[in-house]
Amino acid sequence: MIRNIGDGSMHLGRTAFVDQLRQLGRPGGLGRATVLVTSSTAVTRALGLVASLVGAAALGPSRLGAFAFLAVTASLVAAMGVLGSALLTTQRIADAKTIKGRRDTGAFAMSATTTLLALMGVAYWLTSQWQFIVRDWLGSPSPAVAAIVALWALASGSNMMFVAIMTGNVAFKPYAVVSMLRGLSVGVCTATAAVLTQSTELTALGAALGESLVAVGTLVLVLKKRWIAGSARAGWRTNGRTLVKGALGAGTASLTIMIAIWGSQVLLLKTENGYAENGGFSLASRLIMLVTFLPGSLAAASLPFLSERSSSPVNRRRRLRAVWMGCVFSSLIVGAALALAAPFMMPLLGAGYRRFTSTLVIMCATGVAMSANVVLGAVAVAEVRIRLWVVSDLVLAVALLGLSALTVSSWGANGLAFSYAVSYTISAAMLSPLLFSGGRVESNARAISSLPPVKENR
Repeated sequence: MIRNIGDGSMHLGRTAFVDQLRQLGRPGGLGRATVLVTSSTAVTRALGLVASLVGAAALGPSRLGAFAFLAVTASLVAAMGVLGSALLTTQRIADAKTIKGRRDTGAFAMSATTTLLALMGVAYWLTSQWQFIVRDWLGSPSPAVAAIVALWALASGSNMMFVAIMTGNVAFKPYAVVSMLRGLSVGVCTATAAVLTQSTELTALGAALGESLVAVGTLVLVLKKRWIAGSARAGWRTNGRTLVKGALGAGTASLTIMIAIWGSQVLLLKTENGYAENGGFSLASRLIMLVTFLPGSLAAASLPFLSERSSSPVNRRRRLRAVWMGCVFSSLIVGAALALAAPFMMPLLGAGYRRFTSTLVIMCATGVAMSANVVLGAVAVAEVRIRLWVVSDLVLAVALLGLSALTVSSWGANGLAFSYAVSYTISAAMLSPLLFSGGRVESNARAISSLPPVKENR
């Protein structure tokens, strides 16, 4: 899960971006955008899930575990490069008063981010040539593996920024198309490489090439639409310093969560049969996308309605609780069904996955906690309680890493699944008072600058 949360450095108050979203929330505006974004997300996740199942069956637990570690490492490197600047870029583009201002901002953001991503990729490749973790734990030449991870991180980080630029320009239809094509490209390339080669490294290369194809194609589209046509230097003069300061703050929360996720897998890989354990956990964590998808979509679709302040505080509290109960109830139903099907589902993907049935059952409970958390996150955005969300993120990261250190060595994949379940429950418990405080608005207007996107399961 990654949430890019800013540090509130931009004094925006009720920004043009927020006002624009609320205007779009009227019939024909955000309604259509929500349908487009939700539909594209559904297709993308469905493609990702199918690719994951095909890859799991082809690779087996051990090779899947190694692939999953490369994937989370690429995500960490990308997070270091993007540094939480995607949402801030969206806001600054939407706030720009002229077309030229939007283009200059987009040009600066893309130039700065790709430069930083390239530097992070090169740094990762260089460190792998010494006694770095990839060299120790993957039985392949570390420079080649690190080069694949660096390419993967560069492409995925660039795609994050392209999405931010399209969203800032309210280009939801191109965003939906690109999102679906990204799911198709990465899914097909990854699954094909896994089936044909049954190699961890080549499967990772397939995923990296799938991301790269989309990044190149989206770059052509963005240039054709002139969304980043302009001067990066002019973008720096206009709001570059603000973006950089905000990105540094946003990167703190984003990197904390990513480090916790990466570190928990490191601990799991150190156990006996660590690769297989990580493979079983990775498969279970992908399957619970079935549990979290509907709550996540409902949370995103309900955000403009939760943000509406024309109703009384009592009605707002009722609305918040109704959305939360609906999302949690739906996740409970799907989670229970998936848990009951786990003993039959896991062996279908290979005999090696049979012993991870209990991991999937525990992760179903985690999916319910994640669903509660993501809805409460939408409530935090609606109530402008961003600081509380930031704290809950940090507590989540610390709890995840701490519990993993206590449980993984003894319980393996089950211990990591348990750590996730408890950590997300703690985070949700911290945000739960929001259900009883509808109508409260944080006085610090700068908190608007850190509005985070809905979390996505990894």
